[in-house]
Amino acid sequence: MVTRNLHFRLQEYCDCYVDSDLKAELEKFVSGSRDSVDEDATEAALKALALVLLEAIEQEAERICISPKHISLASCERGMLATFSPDLTARVREIVGEISGVGEEKEKGRISLGLRGADLDLSVQHHCTNDKAGLIIGLPEL
Repeated sequence: MVTRNLHFRLQEYCDCYVDSDLKAELEKFVSGSRDSVDEDATEAALKALALVLLEAIEQEAERICISPKHISLASCERGMLATFSPDLTARVREIVGEISGVGEEKEKGRISLGLRGADLDLSVQHHCTNDKAGLIIGLPEL
């Protein structure tokens, strides 16, 4: 069986959710109804990340902050976006790091996505506050 890479699967989920009710879909993850034992942790995290990215774009956020406890949007009305389960949030952070190459040895990276015919180049930066590692995803001005 050939396993498609994380970046490609993230792009697929973005394409899948681009016309959906993002708030309703995100609420399924926040309430835990989507974070079931039957769903693969990586697939659940990729879906959650796609929804977060699309919601950030819709809200015209400047960046997404992924801390150990929650995911928030900066410079938009919404503020804190989602408090997923700790395991799901951790897997989202791992996936962003894997796709962008950001980790212990590399503090900055990029993720490129194509949405509705537009190319988005997202900057990713390792961020540490109060001894807790997180990631910041910078969004381009649209």
